[in-house]
Amino acid sequence: MLLIRNEELVLTGSTTSGTEVEKVIKTKIKELRKTFAGQFPLRFEFDKKLQRMGSLVDSDFRNEVKVPVYPSLKPIPLSAQVVIAGERVVLTYCTSRREKNGKWINLPKNLAFRGKLSIDEHDEDLAFFLLYCLPAVNNAFDCVEIKRVKPNNAFTYSFIDENRVATAIVQKDKAVTEVKYLINNTMTDEQVKGMSIVYNIAGAEMEAHADKLRVSLFTAIELKAKSALSYENVYGEFIAKYKALYEAKSKAVVNDIKKDEPIVEKVKEVVKEAEKEENEIDKEQIELDYKTLISQALAANIIMEFGKGSSDFSKKRWCFKVDGKQSDKICGIFDNDPNESLYKEMLNNEDLVKAIKTKLSEVSK
Repeated sequence: MLLIRNEELVLTGSTTSGTEVEKVIKTKIKELRKTFAGQFPLRFEFDKKLQRMGSLVDSDFRNEVKVPVYPSLKPIPLSAQVVIAGERVVLTYCTSRREKNGKWINLPKNLAFRGKLSIDEHDEDLAFFLLYCLPAVNNAFDCVEIKRVKPNNAFTYSFIDENRVATAIVQKDKAVTEVKYLINNTMTDEQVKGMSIVYNIAGAEMEAHADKLRVSLFTAIELKAKSALSYENVYGEFIAKYKALYEAKSKAVVNDIKKDEPIVEKVKEVVKEAEKEENEIDKEQIELDYKTLISQALAANIIMEFGKGSSDFSKKRWCFKVDGKQSDKICGIFDNDPNESLYKEMLNNEDLVKAIKTKLSEVSK
């Protein structure tokens, strides 16, 4: 079952009934059934980023060989902060619930994961949670209706979908071919110069030889692709940026440009506007990241609110928790919502954010 604010969502019936959040979730679960019909169980494994090389001695005890090694256990958290249908919520998956002292306890709190997990068609709630909501799953699904938190792209688990892997390889090959054709055959000299500025090619503004820039631009894209994460399509990103700058009617950089207006200045103006929009998104993302981090730290028992219930702010503070007892002070509490005080402190204290992440990683080992 899936919960929001400790209330079970109603996921039966038509996809047009229920709250907006329930409608979205029911629609996505229906799409999962259709997409993976006949392909269950769905498989999850440790992400390749967790792999390290270990040594193994052969049966003769003479030769030592290097083998990939993964952690023995990484519990899967079963709560995640997401934005669904424009509403920011903490979504929780559980299999059962019980009441204790007037409070609901959801079970299990996390899912033991030792490197392999299979989900059959009867547990579609969990499949939805992992593929659409949990930020630690690589090769998961994205959609406009659901925005998951992605703290530092820190993938721990990976969804194993051979069909999507094959499709991604084909799409990437097509994108590489399209990028080559764009740069060498479609783009004008001015467009090459503009895109070279976007990709920070040294001396692009002053370079008079367009073909030299074409070579430098494609090389820069290749280098970026080599260092990219597995879910990033660098070539597709280039195509999207080119279309946004030179084909979108709302951003007429070339077709409507005045002859006496330098292309370089126009490109810079568009890029600056795009960066401004990106910064606004980043602010919202940071808030999601940090508030999710607070929830995870509370669930892991590594921080505590001292003076809880007191109306005197001078007696209230956030502290780290060691062996169930109060430890180092983190910050004071000056808001009616204690979490808000901690969030504000995190915004101005990168060391605190790192400390919480470190303690969380130690707990999960």
